[in-house]
Amino acid sequence: MSNTPATLGTQYSLSINNQNSLMQTFVLFQKMPVTSKPSTDPISLAWIVGSAAGGSSSNPSKSKFTWFIDYSINAGYLQEEGTLDSPRKFQTTTQIPVKVDDTNLVSVSYDGTFPNGAPYFNGAPGNTTSGIIAANSDDKVPTNAAASSTQMDLALGIAMNRKPAVSVQLLPNIDYTFTPHPEYYIMAAKYSEGDVIDVEETTHAYQVVFDGVTDLTLNFTEENLFQPA
Repeated sequence: MSNTPATLGTQYSLSINNQNSLMQTFVLFQKMPVTSKPSTDPISLAWIVGSAAGGSSSNPSKSKFTWFIDYSINAGYLQEEGTLDSPRKFQTTTQIPVKVDDTNLVSVSYDGTFPNGAPYFNGAPGNTTSGIIAANSDDKVPTNAAASSTQMDLALGIAMNRKPAVSVQLLPNIDYTFTPHPEYYIMAAKYSEGDVIDVEETTHAYQVVFDGVTDLTLNFTEENLFQPA
């Protein structure tokens, strides 16, 4: 699949004016509605990360995020535990582009003996109900008990713009259904792309709503608040 704009979906951009006197790391992440299986919400990942030098209200430094609505399904690994200095991280081993209206169904399997093998997508994407992204795992995918023995879960995720955005645990014989109507959030925090977002920190996140527009600008103030520019 080409990465030229002509073959991708709508382009969005978010600009941040850093009016804070300190250098900031800005983390853009997504929340995606519940999947049909498993019964838990997908985990949010640090999707796009940017930084801006210290600035002021009269002379802010700038950071800009740009992306296309362009979906893929990722399979890989997710650490079971993390620390404050080293959060859990999604590690992609394979990725396949999908759409929402067609070519939106993939089959997931596991090649080799766990933990020395790897998850893979079995064949090209097929078609299922329009408006969703679906993945069916088979009985070759290792069980939760087997994965737990290595303290590393197998994981399945949805990526946008080729970057993983949300993740669920990959288990055998499950039909996963994602509803791709993401909500965007931004916060100032020290994360790297692919890190699992701490749910406690999301209470400080600012929801970014594109209401009939595709470009937005926010100010990040000396009081550590995001505000419309």
